[in-house]
Amino acid sequence: MSQHPSPDPLILHLETSGHACSVALAENGEMLSFREQITSNYSHAEVLSGFIREVIEEAGKVYADVNAVALGMGPGSYTGLRIGTATAKGLCFALDIPLIGMTTTDIMVQSYLESMPSDKWGTKTWLCPMLDARRMEVFAAVYDVGGNLVREVQAEVVDEDTYRPWLDKGPVIFFGDGAPKCREVLGGYHNTHIEEGHYPLARHMVKECLGLYRSASYLDLAYFEPLYAKEFQSKKARKLL
Repeated sequence: MSQHPSPDPLILHLETSGHACSVALAENGEMLSFREQITSNYSHAEVLSGFIREVIEEAGKVYADVNAVALGMGPGSYTGLRIGTATAKGLCFALDIPLIGMTTTDIMVQSYLESMPSDKWGTKTWLCPMLDARRMEVFAAVYDVGGNLVREVQAEVVDEDTYRPWLDKGPVIFFGDGAPKCREVLGGYHNTHIEEGHYPLARHMVKECLGLYRSASYLDLAYFEPLYAKEFQSKKARKLL
């Protein structure tokens, strides 16, 4: 990369890991424009390039003004992640700019915290973003109410014991498109709170990705691969052998 870090970086954010295809453009952490569409058929390839062009034009910028691309890097849909990754890498190579990444669960937590009243929950509250996988499986991580990662994202089957260490300590908020799977199994616990919605969206990446840019926490553009759902399943299987 020939670019020197900008003091007021213009960052293009892309999130395509699930049913939502979203793009956001921010300058020095201030949102300039965004586009998003939620569908059931992963039609991201049809709209992503247009969304990127629109947010740049709406902000009165040109492609050469962009200092970095930030990508939602999974886990999630193979199709969605492949489209987002190819687009992000193409832009970074063409513009000679760095690539930044956030996990899907990190983005979901930012979405939840930005929409949550500050006095809604106490300090002993846990956040559990969940992505739907097969059957009773989900991809999930656990965070404290400050948004700090407590347990890494894992592929797992929802059962009565999965989240007991946190349910015994305080309220656990399950959210995302995988959260409804908890209703039958964990709905009887008084500390279980299930909220649908809170999709991973590009506009919820802005704050975190500005910090990643300033600390030069870049992904290896040549070798980066997104966190495909299949990889989480195979890693889990190997660990159990």
